[in-house]
Amino acid sequence: MNRKKSLGNILKSIPFVFSFITIAILIFLINILLSSTDFLKEESVSNIVRKSYYAFFIPTSDQAFFNGLKKGAMAAEEDFDCYVSFYSIDNNIMDLNMVPFLGINGIALYPLGKSSEIKDQIKFLEEYGIPVIQIENEVLRDKNTFYVGTNNFESGRAIGEISKRTEKDLLNIQIIYSEKNPGLLSNKSIVELGLKSSLGDKINKLDYTITSLNPLDAERIVYEIVKNSPEVDLIVLTDPNDSLVAVQAIIDSNMVGEIQIISFGDSDEILNYMDKGVILGSIVRNPYEIGYNAVKSLYEIENTGFTSSYLDTGIKTLW
Repeated sequence: MNRKKSLGNILKSIPFVFSFITIAILIFLINILLSSTDFLKEESVSNIVRKSYYAFFIPTSDQAFFNGLKKGAMAAEEDFDCYVSFYSIDNNIMDLNMVPFLGINGIALYPLGKSSEIKDQIKFLEEYGIPVIQIENEVLRDKNTFYVGTNNFESGRAIGEISKRTEKDLLNIQIIYSEKNPGLLSNKSIVELGLKSSLGDKINKLDYTITSLNPLDAERIVYEIVKNSPEVDLIVLTDPNDSLVAVQAIIDSNMVGEIQIISFGDSDEILNYMDKGVILGSIVRNPYEIGYNAVKSLYEIENTGFTSSYLDTGIKTLW
């Protein structure tokens, strides 16, 4: 009797379980729609029907870089008869679990956060046959994953070439890597190999530290360098936002000219500091080409079954 009663209770609860699941999926889809950075694009409300649907999962930080990436991806929509949308990866990496059920033909992912969790998500998508383009940060390499972005060895060489513009015979260099630019951080040994190949025996000391996602973390670190490591005469910052707060710390410490700064990015603020001689030079990635080629690679995978496993989109050096 108790067994029949338990079975009856289970059967009665099934509609509520399905209702809960349906509501949860509906809430998720609404959240995805509202969080999409192209939600207000004209195409989003038009009657355009395209062959494929690709999604980009990117951070909301470094607006200049990701705005350029979006422009490149949207330019590829017409060329490859596809629709591209953009979602924030800042909130919850687990949102990627819903991708197989949304009719998405492929994704481009800027891996940000714990690499172990991201690897699991990529493997999960691979199980459903969804191709994944990793942008700027390759956390998983296998036959079903692809990379589009910057060559970290060349970034290191570019740092070295800018460093040669100093009047110092020997350089004490501090590289401040950032979790906001995880590709350079995870491949710092390759970056430094490129730097050493360029500077050779001009390096007296080379050290590094790491900033978190906190936008003011670099300011704190630069103040510590000024106070505790007076031998440092060149600081390299791998994130544009870190570069700006670091420059302010150098100015406030009256160390302009004593400590040289090399940055990443080409925002108006960075270019202005270069004109004033506060920043020695800057390395600029090519976000437009990254966005365009990420879409192109997804199109090639879907239509031919293969694409380049590693696509270098190049850098530009400013001084």
